Amino acid sequence: ERGSLVHEWTANADYQRDRLVPRKVEMPRGLEGYCYAWQDFVEASKPRWLRIESALESEALGYHGIVDRFGFIYGKPDKVVLDIKTGASRNADRYQLAAYSLLIQPAPVLTRIGLYIKADGTWTLKQYDDISDYITWMEILNEAKESRNGKRRTRQTQQ
Repeated sequence: ERGSLVHEWTANADYQRDRLVPRKVEMPRGLEGYCYAWQDFVEASKPRWLRIESALESEALGYHGIVDRFGFIYGKPDKVVLDIKTGASRNADRYQLAAYSLLIQPAPVLTRIGLYIKADGTWTLKQYDDISDYITWMEILNEAKESRNGKRRTRQTQQ
């Protein structure tokens, strides 16, 4: 629930695309630290978002997702796909960002960044660069499709 509330607030309180003018939206009670972390990130990175909380789908690949942010941030020369997290970094984040990247732009590979905002008002960025994340994501996706079709073979049972 914390992540959903913070995501909703960041989308509604987000800086407008072409101007650094914050909209006045009340912060969720008890989650102010996460909101302050987001505000600090925005001030530091000066984002220019092309998509905010954007639902995307690929019929060809057979999945959909909601991309938190897609656009430009200060210090990164290329477009980025950014996922906002209110918890600790997890290994699965890299695959989630690979999946979102493929939904936005199948090629070339996008810069994938996890933004980890914390209750104490701090934040960190983690960039995921390993190209094999895309291969792992496709394996996970294929396993899920096989499982839905009654085939129970997974990477673990193949070993």
